[in-house]
Amino acid sequence: MIRVSPADRALEPFPAKWPGKALALAIFLTLAAGPALAQGPAGGGALPLTPEGAPAALDAPPPALPGEMVDIPPVEDKGISGIEIGDLEELDPDSGGILDASMGGLGVDMWAGTDRARLLLLLPQLPASYDSPTLHDLARRLLLSSAIAPVRGETEAETSLIGLRIERLAAMGLAGAVAEMMAIAPAPETDGVLLRLHMDNRLLLGDNEGACKG
Repeated sequence: MIRVSPADRALEPFPAKWPGKALALAIFLTLAAGPALAQGPAGGGALPLTPEGAPAALDAPPPALPGEMVDIPPVEDKGISGIEIGDLEELDPDSGGILDASMGGLGVDMWAGTDRARLLLLLPQLPASYDSPTLHDLARRLLLSSAIAPVRGETEAETSLIGLRIERLAAMGLAGAVAEMMAIAPAPETDGVLLRLHMDNRLLLGDNEGACKG
């Protein structure tokens, strides 16, 4: 039977849902190695800056004496070139989110290679509740992540991807997350789904006046 030491077990890869533990391990190893590196070799002597027996640099020029002129090659002025100015592309509101990778988001490329039409069919089928807290958290991060949305086909209906995501968040009872996503979504009056969600969420938060204003 092969026995695994605690040190070997610590180096095993952590699941993606535990990025904080991997970071904690790296910090621990760094701090643990710090004193050992600072002590240097046995005997307490200072670490040598050059290997023993290393020859002195023979080709190095002697230092300049005070007042002595030193030839400095002129700096070539290449000017500013290679700069192109163009129009910024319009941001796709469907790509918006409140979680980036540093906040637990799943990455800007999480939809890479995904067919938009299939995604529009699958998102409404996400369950509103999960028995597993881990799956619940994964679904929440999926819906809140800022990521490049799949390109809409020429003949595809203009269904709001961000609207479907907000609708699922509302079904999960995440009123706070819904409000944050609505704040970065297009104006509700431009999308029937967003308008309905805006009114429902205002009522859920007890903001009757905001719901009436639409």
